[in-house]
Amino acid sequence: MKKITLLIAGFLYLGLVGTQAGELIKLDRKQFTKLGIVTDRPAQVSAIWSKNFPARITVPNSQVRVLSSLQPGLVNRLTVAEGDRVHKGQILVEISSPSFLEVQQDYLDALARLKLVENNHARNKNLFEEGIISEKRFATSRTELNEARTLLSRRHQGLLFSGMSAAQITTLRESRKLNNKLLIRSPFDGTVLKQVVRTGQHVDEATALYHLGNLNPLWVEIYVPVSFRTSVGMGNRFNIQQYDLTGKLIAIGRMIRENDQTILLRGSISDGAKLLTPGQFVEVRVEQNISRDNPDTVSRLFRIPQGAIFREASENYVFVAQSGGFIPRKVKVMADEGQTVVIRGDLTTSDNIAVRGIATLKGILQGLGSEE
Repeated sequence: MKKITLLIAGFLYLGLVGTQAGELIKLDRKQFTKLGIVTDRPAQVSAIWSKNFPARITVPNSQVRVLSSLQPGLVNRLTVAEGDRVHKGQILVEISSPSFLEVQQDYLDALARLKLVENNHARNKNLFEEGIISEKRFATSRTELNEARTLLSRRHQGLLFSGMSAAQITTLRESRKLNNKLLIRSPFDGTVLKQVVRTGQHVDEATALYHLGNLNPLWVEIYVPVSFRTSVGMGNRFNIQQYDLTGKLIAIGRMIRENDQTILLRGSISDGAKLLTPGQFVEVRVEQNISRDNPDTVSRLFRIPQGAIFREASENYVFVAQSGGFIPRKVKVMADEGQTVVIRGDLTTSDNIAVRGIATLKGILQGLGSEE
């Protein structure tokens, strides 16, 4: 005995078997509701977005600073830890350093020598003008003065390099009191990214103490297939849907990563950067280029659910609701956004297209319902 499914029997009853692409699939609203067919209107597109790509949050290179000990010594005190906010000029580390005493003493010695040489030069100048000493002796005196000034400048720079401020150097010059406590201060407002040393640790010159960073703006490093490179440009937007944050691309990489054959897109994000953490992995979608040379082409771009598309003979179609049923209409897929696709086709925002029940409509279109 021949078996015919209830659904196909309904199709045969309606006389729909054998309907071809471009022909009306006759269904009234009650019938397509029973068949589970749901419609929706296509959305006009102003931007094409890619599917989600993996990305990593990083701190821009120019906003990262490694604080180091500029003299050897013993770490007496640490005032902040990883994750703390710091302000420009805030004391972060106190180091006891005998070498720091030597640097200060060298400065005071150079200061005293300059004063002595200045007095000698002033006296020699008077003697030279009176014809008492030779020009050679006066020139030697002038050379010694220049050398003394250069030496003092070097010692002054050494104090600045060691972490002393101009005001502290002035105090040292006036008071002549040495201080063995080397204070390391924050160079800007930011956040402690990493603490490298601990209290009581001996450090050498140039030993890293803290890593600091300014966390606004942040970089978003996005890894995309090589083929995607031609679809984007500098200034294109990207979106982190998890936080509803949007930024712009500032660099497009030229090197291919060997392990996964992707390239780097680097974006910058300011608004909402406080919601992100350096080192965090996120998923990002990227705005793709749309050719706006032809306004008619742009006006025919629409976003629809991925499931609303069906393929027939290597072409893409959607089912458009008409009076009395549905008609398949050919479209071109412009971008795959994951759960949605952007298409170009002869549609309007007032059209209703099938977004569910596509398999049923396709079965009718292809003339399914033959005997089993």
